[in-house]
Amino acid sequence: PGDGVAGLEVRVIKGRALVTAIWPGFPAEAAGVRPGWELLRTGEKEVAALVATLSEQFAGKPILDAELALTLAYRLGGPVGETVGARFVDGEDREVDLELPLVEPWGRLFRAGLLAPHHVWIESRRIDERAGYIAFSNFTYPTYVMQVFNEAMASFLDLDGLVIDLRGNTGGLGAMVGWMAGWLVAEDDRSLGTMYLRETVLRFVFMPRAETYAGRVAILVDGLSASASEMFSSGLQELGRARIFGSRTAGASLPAQFVGLVNGDTLIYPTSKHLTESGEMIEGVGVHPDVEVVPTREELLKGGDPVLEKALAWIAEAGAPVEAGLARNNEPIKEVTRP
Repeated sequence: PGDGVAGLEVRVIKGRALVTAIWPGFPAEAAGVRPGWELLRTGEKEVAALVATLSEQFAGKPILDAELALTLAYRLGGPVGETVGARFVDGEDREVDLELPLVEPWGRLFRAGLLAPHHVWIESRRIDERAGYIAFSNFTYPTYVMQVFNEAMASFLDLDGLVIDLRGNTGGLGAMVGWMAGWLVAEDDRSLGTMYLRETVLRFVFMPRAETYAGRVAILVDGLSASASEMFSSGLQELGRARIFGSRTAGASLPAQFVGLVNGDTLIYPTSKHLTESGEMIEGVGVHPDVEVVPTREELLKGGDPVLEKALAWIAEAGAPVEAGLARNNEPIKEVTRP
């Protein structure tokens, strides 16, 4: 319906649409919305009915979480400058009706070929001087994302641990997977999996750097982590190079091609299948985390980020304790590279 956003992220957890994150400085924060609030209605649409319909349609499929989250994001969006009505249950179990203004998303607008224009962001920071943290919206806009990623990794080489947050990262360009993983694996004879086309076999090989990161690597995923996110996380998981925290990913990893149609639409169709190095299929299955962590409403209302906290606790085992004091849900993000 438009590019406008109110600045909140919603995930369906145990049948309830819960706010899992608030973007600092955006209208939802100004209106008082907080993590842990439950979304009951968007406009005139009851969320419970929507959740029931999609849950039945995609029952038993890992893509369900993504379908729910993307549909709710669609209903909470619209043209910039307009508003969207929403009803919530707040932290005191009171129903709250709000009209949320819609503004431009953060990040840089990226246009390439037949891909729909979209905003791309990446952020990095140090947590308690012991762990590095990197998160980005998707594997696109390589000239921007890779520059920031490379600078961050070069500055994190002395740290005990690294957190790569792929929650909500819907994927993108497969080539970027090998570039990023090259910071984490020194061997050049390993791969993140294989792509099988009709007549060709291609391996997603690493591109090792002159100096690679040797500390612990934690990757955070959820039901919206898809495509290149799944290739990246599953490949490093199989190699024993990273531990995965969060919930099962979307199971949507088929490489695809884009074709422009005469009416201006774009047809996207799969051209190959992707298997991990050991021959496992991710499509329709998803990546299962090593440590499953599903936030509860109570944890979110307290402003915590249990997935990140579990990852930091694991990293702390390798060195001095790491404080999880920069929860992304309730603190302004510091040292952000978003424009």
